[in-house]
Amino acid sequence: MKAAYVFLAVGLAAASTSTLVSAEAAKKAEASAETVFSALDQDSSGYIETAEAAQSKELTEQFTMVDADQDGKISADEYTLYKGESTAAGEPAKQ
Repeated sequence: MKAAYVFLAVGLAAASTSTLVSAEAAKKAEASAETVFSALDQDSSGYIETAEAAQSKELTEQFTMVDADQDGKISADEYTLYKGESTAAGEPAKQ
């Protein structure tokens, strides 16, 4: 019986640690996306326009896909979704 309690305690501790690590990873990924977005948004408009996207070959090639609302610019939310760091519901993506 003691072994079952020890096993349960170890399992709960591991799950708890895993959740904390995932939350920290999500925060770091979000910070990374924000940093890159800010660097690409050279005029600080809050959007990456096509001329600014030209700094990244990958982003230039995928611009129309990333620009979900097709308004000709990429918002911070669209960029975060593109980088896979959150879901459309705004939740951190599962790593």
